[in-house]
Amino acid sequence: MHIYKILFAAVAVCCCLAPLRSGAEEVQEDQFDGFFFQGYDDDGLFVTVPADIGNGVGLVVGAIPSALTAGAFHMFYAPDYQVVEAGGVAMRCFTYPLGFLVGLPFKILKVAFWDAPVALFGGPGEPPGAIAPAAPASQPVEPEKTSR
Repeated sequence: MHIYKILFAAVAVCCCLAPLRSGAEEVQEDQFDGFFFQGYDDDGLFVTVPADIGNGVGLVVGAIPSALTAGAFHMFYAPDYQVVEAGGVAMRCFTYPLGFLVGLPFKILKVAFWDAPVALFGGPGEPPGAIAPAAPASQPVEPEKTSR
């Protein structure tokens, strides 16, 4: 009885290591960039990490509907690019809303307690209410001469 367990373990290990030896295809990251909500990318880690968690939850929740959609397209002999696009659209129906909704409370907190005080009272190293001039004071701006 123990020989079967050892044999099964050996087969399982060989099956797991076989793809590593064959040089599996590399996955290009830009294929998957369009699946995720990236509207909060300029807001720092306080907002992007929760949004990325929402993207991950949407990826898990949307996996089955996306597979069913792509499978239906494939079943009716659609070209491969349409099958991939249909699955991607179905996936985006879950990742975009969840990424947006999970990141939104953190975006509101950041705007209310970080961006607004910095805008009102100035950031570190700049005086409150400092406005950068449009042109340096040493160079007066002359109006353009128009010829008629």
